[in-house]
Amino acid sequence: ILVTSDCGQVLQKVLPRLPTVVRWLPFERSGCDDKTVLERLARFVREGIDAFAGPILHLSVLEAGPTDHFLSLKVLHTAVDGEGLPVLIGDLADAYSSFLRGEPPTLPAPTLQFLDFQVWRERVLASDRDGRYERFWREHMQDVPAIGFPGFPSIDGFRSSQGRIRYFDYPADLADDVRASARNNGVTSFNICLATYAALLKLYSGQDDFAHGTSRYLREDPRFDGAIGDFSNPIYVRIRLPGDLRLKDVLDI
Repeated sequence: ILVTSDCGQVLQKVLPRLPTVVRWLPFERSGCDDKTVLERLARFVREGIDAFAGPILHLSVLEAGPTDHFLSLKVLHTAVDGEGLPVLIGDLADAYSSFLRGEPPTLPAPTLQFLDFQVWRERVLASDRDGRYERFWREHMQDVPAIGFPGFPSIDGFRSSQGRIRYFDYPADLADDVRASARNNGVTSFNICLATYAALLKLYSGQDDFAHGTSRYLREDPRFDGAIGDFSNPIYVRIRLPGDLRLKDVLDI
């Protein structure tokens, strides 16, 4: 969960157990078609989670018939990262299978837990005695302008951060082209996509200096396999695109 320190700083607090609430949505004879089921589950998801009060894991069991049920799960993103979500779902599936067999769940404990990761991260930060890490990022992000998009709606003079997630598929041959371009330029596919996205942001914003947020997962140690927590490290990448640049020029910045 999140807590507020005496000086007003928002901090993450690691709990010994994952607080959970389970809600049972009873069967409604008048509405068990697929559309109604999805609408009821969507209402449950849209209710959100209180990051300060918790619980941070909510489960909803929707009864669609005497032997037909849907399980919906929502969890605070600061508690489970993208790589940990399959672990959590897999543990639930294994525990349910054990329940059906009338057996207690036997889930193997990971060698290291998320709390061990937090201790390691604190040690890394504490090792920066001369402040070189902090100094680098302060200089790197100094006076970076906020990105804006002319013509987009704003609220009380500030542009809204609320948007939408759009999922789409792109052809396999395009993915092959991206990987080939990455190999030819000596970079990763992520760099190709980031450079393209940066060019798109410049086109829509008209700015040649802005920051882009990304993250890196810090699960390199195999002893963290099976551990649940937020192992992501958010990183702000400052992007400067002066003038008209080619893709290779952007990759070299």
